[in-house]
Amino acid sequence: MWQNIYSIVDQVGTFIGITGAFISFLVWLKVKNQSKKFKEFENSIKALNNYSEIQEFYRGVKSSNPKAFCLSLIPNDFSIRDRVEQFINTQDDLKKMPIIELNMDGLSYDSMGGFIDEVRKKRRGELSDATELHLFVQGPVIAGTILGAVFDHWIPVKLYHFNSQVHQYEYWGTLAK
Repeated sequence: MWQNIYSIVDQVGTFIGITGAFISFLVWLKVKNQSKKFKEFENSIKALNNYSEIQEFYRGVKSSNPKAFCLSLIPNDFSIRDRVEQFINTQDDLKKMPIIELNMDGLSYDSMGGFIDEVRKKRRGELSDATELHLFVQGPVIAGTILGAVFDHWIPVKLYHFNSQVHQYEYWGTLAK
């Protein structure tokens, strides 16, 4: 009888040890990926004295896993993805960049909490492995302010503006303090 109990305890101990080793391996992979992202970001940073230098320094793709994030927050123009894809395909250094999209049927005081929650979900989900973010927004100015707060000190966030005179996006700079 004691022999059976010791055998069961031994098997449970082995199972717990293997499970612990597997979880440790997954944690090690996650930390390794985050360290790689931080080192890449650290290597890209240099002493920049004014915003013009910062703006030019961050132009184009500077890291291994850039992603585009396009948001449409206007009810009468539900998606800007086609315009963003068109722009990205004309830029040699941006081609083949994945595009993540968030569309909302307008933005108001009542929908602001849902908007922030959705952006945070995208940041923790589809954008979590990005090493830089190319941000395209169509919507009210307040949305841009909120996005600046959500993405502050996360990864380099590059801002693009749609120039309605030439019907194309333009790089305007990066979120920088």
